[in-house]
Amino acid sequence: MLTEPTPLLLNLILGVSACVSTITGFGYALIAMPFLVLLLNPVVAAPVVLLSATPLTLVLVVECYRQMSPRRILHLLLFALLGMPLGVHGLASLPSATIRTIVGATSIVAVLVLVIRRGEPLVREGVARSVAGILSGMIGGVSGMTGPPVVLLGLKQRWAHGGFRADLIGYFFLLHGSILVAFGQVGLLDGGSLDFTLHSAPGITVGLVLGLWMKRRVDEEIYRRLAIGLVAVGGISAIVLRH
Repeated sequence: MLTEPTPLLLNLILGVSACVSTITGFGYALIAMPFLVLLLNPVVAAPVVLLSATPLTLVLVVECYRQMSPRRILHLLLFALLGMPLGVHGLASLPSATIRTIVGATSIVAVLVLVIRRGEPLVREGVARSVAGILSGMIGGVSGMTGPPVVLLGLKQRWAHGGFRADLIGYFFLLHGSILVAFGQVGLLDGGSLDFTLHSAPGITVGLVLGLWMKRRVDEEIYRRLAIGLVAVGGISAIVLRH
């Protein structure tokens, strides 16, 4: 049975997610969503994750926009918009237990992506970018977790860290906004989602400030490992406790 999260718990989950994603450029939804679906119905949790990420991502866009590659971002976004409607339809129509399984499985796949050897870069990156965009849109539409396909591609292609992080931030900002519009069109945005988002604002703000402060002071690998651990625990929990 779902238990409505207390403001403290909600702020803790989203604050940690904000801190880690500020440092790495990704991981907000990957960390937050598996834990939130244990406390909220997925049709509430996904909008909360994307709504709460919007101001955070906007701040990060301002911080790193000079490093962005508009061409790469728009290529990914175009194909993500093709896959997004199927994912949004799934969130609106699939049973909650099925969506929790999808969230958990996506989290575990993301962990594997972050720890396995990735071999040589792909020769035809354009094709791979198109596929990654479609998958990102589909998975993001059903779970709010848009990152894994694009993160895998960036790691595989060995994109330079600064540009990689900036492109992820710009891409997520645009895609998350598009998914939220789609959520609104099918009735998945309501006062409850907004209320949870507003209650989480203090934690997200603290996480953002801490992340910006620590980004240049602490070894990023520590936070990468922390993110992997949190995503793994959340993903396994979402599957085991899905009913």
